[in-house]
Amino acid sequence: MPLSNLPGPWRWEDRGPRGWWRVNDSLGIEDGPHPAPPTLHAKFYDRQGKLINLYQFEEYLGDPDYKVLKQDVFVMGGEPVMVSTVWLGLDHSFIGGLFRSLPHRPLIFETMIFGGTHDLQQWRSHTEQEALEAHREAVTLLQLELDALGETQERKED
Repeated sequence: MPLSNLPGPWRWEDRGPRGWWRVNDSLGIEDGPHPAPPTLHAKFYDRQGKLINLYQFEEYLGDPDYKVLKQDVFVMGGEPVMVSTVWLGLDHSFIGGLFRSLPHRPLIFETMIFGGTHDLQQWRSHTEQEALEAHREAVTLLQLELDALGETQERKED
């Protein structure tokens, strides 16, 4: 069985001249060496805004507990409407390099509404704290709409 099919969690470890190794601490397995992650024009960041490489990005992206900050589901007009806030990891501030005199703050979080009258409305954020505030704003928007429609508020929080 290939090591990639074994249960995780796997993490990447940079061992300098010995290359990159995948490590599974719970199973006591090390897999390597692997070549250094490719250098891409895209920049990846962890949830704290620290630059990470492609291997680390893939590891975090595969972990739903890391990726999903908060989700709320409402029932509006008998249909589900979800507010979801996630870590993107990839910098979505595509103009970051245009203004070199300004400090660069990557946009690495997204809050989006799925369904209802605000379907696909989104907010992008620089920090986890800003993202959670955007989530609260989206939830408030839907609660105000429910109140205006006179619907009872059915909400499932994750």
